Amino acid sequence: MKQLSLLAILAIFSVFTTAYAMTTTYDFKVSAANEAGYLAYVDNDLTITASDGSGVNALGIATEGRYYAYLDGPSGNTGIGGLGVCTQANAACAGMSDDNQVPGEYIHMRWDEVVDILSLNIQGDHQATISGTNLHYSFDLGSNWHTQDVSGITLQDVMLNSGNSVSKSLDYYISGAGAEMYVTAMTVSAVPVPSALWLFATALIGFVGLGRRTSVA
Repeated sequence: MKQLSLLAILAIFSVFTTAYAMTTTYDFKVSAANEAGYLAYVDNDLTITASDGSGVNALGIATEGRYYAYLDGPSGNTGIGGLGVCTQANAACAGMSDDNQVPGEYIHMRWDEVVDILSLNIQGDHQATISGTNLHYSFDLGSNWHTQDVSGITLQDVMLNSGNSVSKSLDYYISGAGAEMYVTAMTVSAVPVPSALWLFATALIGFVGLGRRTSVA
């Protein structure tokens, strides 16, 4: 009985830790027919908005006009689009040239829970290689910014090197002469909630105690 109890505990703990170790990849590549702008793009627990970085409200509407998070369809030699920004009069800006991300346009990402932001997969303006571009990003709603030179990146994951990417938010913008880019995908990992871990540990201790009392009886 004792061995069975220990095996059950290990199995439950394995399931619990595996669930929290799971990663999620958000794919922002869409077909040309499905490209569109969004005041707030929602993908399960992730919400994405865009702005000019000033006077932003919950929907990403800036004080000077409206900015839309835009999922752009494939075009050019690479055939790959991604997440950019549209600054037209309304979200129905499919087919417009202003749908990639350029300097002065901000992307805001918010999760319902804390995650570890592992990487961004980026590309240039419908070109495999991005050039002359600095990526500026923040995990604390813009209180602290980190800068990373992403020039020369060719359709690969960019590991954000700020040292601490555990957050409920990611804000980023780019700078550089002629800088243009899309984010084609992003990977995050779930982070355990301390209170949940404590409750789980308490349950395990109680389970062990119950197993011991049963063995003595």
